[in-house]
Order: sequence, then structure tokens, then C-alpha cells
Amino acid sequence: KNYRGGVDYPVSLFWKELMELYPDAKVLLSVRDPVKWYESVKSSIMRLTDDTKRWPVTWFLQLTGKKQVFDNIFLLADVPPKHSKNRLGMFEAIREGQQTAVQFFNDHTDEVKSCVPADRLLVWEAKDGWEPLCKFLNLPVPDQPFPRVNDTAEINERRKGIIKISWFLVVILPLLISTGAWYLALDNPVHFIVLAVVYFGFIKLTSFMLQQIIKAKKKTD
Repeated sequence: KNYRGGVDYPVSLFWKELMELYPDAKVLLSVRDPVKWYESVKSSIMRLTDDTKRWPVTWFLQLTGKKQVFDNIFLLADVPPKHSKNRLGMFEAIREGQQTAVQFFNDHTDEVKSCVPADRLLVWEAKDGWEPLCKFLNLPVPDQPFPRVNDTAEINERRKGIIKISWFLVVILPLLISTGAWYLALDNPVHFIVLAVVYFGFIKLTSFMLQQIIKAKKKTD
């Protein structure tokens, strides 16, 4: 309700059902060279997925209340599409290697093309820019360059940032606090309670600041 469109997971898993629910809706099939797609996913979001399953990132996500969110996102990515000939999810297909991944990509592309009526479908590449996309959606062409975001380099920068923050909050900061408590010879339980409150408060503040940075970047993009 109140949404005009949807992209990526989980929407792309239910495109057929959404077509039936919204018979006037248009379908955008974003394509690219399958081998480049395989290399991109393998080098970016799959690496991010793997890192979120490793310590200390797992503890960082747990402490910030984001672990379940990430688990759900990546669990969806491994749901095998009904049309997948090898019955593999996206990441499973990527792990099997280039040939299997390309087959997975082509299976999806062929299925969409064969099921969506031509007047409701736009097969589009990002390099095509605004014009075909805006024409298809009956929207004016923006007076600004077509954006290039979420590429491999940008995703890997975020991934490295998450790892650094995780090590700092889960390992380095507790060690600093423990060392400070030992150096000051703190032995009153109240002191440790205060330190714990400060530690978890700092984690919550960090989580909030990261959310604000992400929101601000999305607005800029």
C-alpha cells in the first residue's frame, strides 16, 4: 500500500505474483553482461555477506540490533527461484562458479522475457541512461547525469568500514575500558555498571550516527 514501485530483493522474488496483483504495473528487467554480473556479485555483496557471518562483525551486528536484518536479507538471496534449472539461490549459484552463475542469470532473464507482455516490459541496462527508462514510465527526463552508485568499489569500502568499526567496538574499546579500570584499580560494582552503561551507550550512539550518514547519503544520491 502507498508504494509506487519496488526493486531488488525481496520484490524480485515475487515479480509474477505482483504482476497478477497489479495488472497495470510495468516491469523493468535490468540486464548486463552475465560474466561481469558474476564477477561483480562475487567481489562485492557476496564478500559483504561472508564478512557479516564472521566474528567480530557478528557481535557488532548483534550489539547494534542489526543482525536479524542482515540475516533476513541474505537468507532471501539464497531462495531458489522457481525457474532456476539447477534449483540454486543466487549466492549458491555464484559459489558454484562462473558457468553456473551465468546460467542462473540467463534463466531469470529468459523467464521474465517469456512471461511479461511486451507492452509492460522494458529490458534495460544502466548504460542506457534516463531516456528509455523515463519514456517507459511516462516521466520527464531529469536534468542531471544518470547516477552511478553501489558499484564494487563503494560496496567494498562499506564492507571494510563495517569490519573496522566491529574490531574497534567489540575488541579494542572493551580492552581500553578494561585496561583503564585495572589501571585505576576500580573495584566498586557501581564503577563497572557505569562503564557498562557508557560502553553500550557509545554503541547505540555509533549505530544511530551510521544510520544518519546512510540516510544523508541516500538523499544526496
